[in-house]
Amino acid sequence: MSSIMISSTPEAVFGAIENIMAGLDGLEMPEEFFYDVKLILSELFVNAMIHGNGQDPARKIAVDYLFCGEKLKLTITDEGEGFDHGRIYDPLAVGNVMKLSGRGLFLVKNLADRVEFNEKGNSVTVEKTLGQRI
Repeated sequence: MSSIMISSTPEAVFGAIENIMAGLDGLEMPEEFFYDVKLILSELFVNAMIHGNGQDPARKIAVDYLFCGEKLKLTITDEGEGFDHGRIYDPLAVGNVMKLSGRGLFLVKNLADRVEFNEKGNSVTVEKTLGQRI
């Protein structure tokens, strides 16, 4: 398992995404799977940076990830207060369509094989089978 700790800045976040994506280089899989993984990473990192750590560059984001066979397992933890992950709403529902947030986790849940939050709501673990679109 690889681990990195980054500050809550756009530069650090996008650098970490590129670093993790580099681990996929050389794997034989359709292009859309690279896109799925990059979108999952982008949404989770941006959520940690903005919603979790309030864009405070002094707060850190911890990332643990493992490529095992055709599976990516990823855990992202921020230093924020967490949130009630049981209250994630459907952004496609009539009353939610015009809301400015709420789409990221919806996308992640639809692209990943498994999404789990810790009780506090400041850490998320995602598994994605690379090569199997769900």
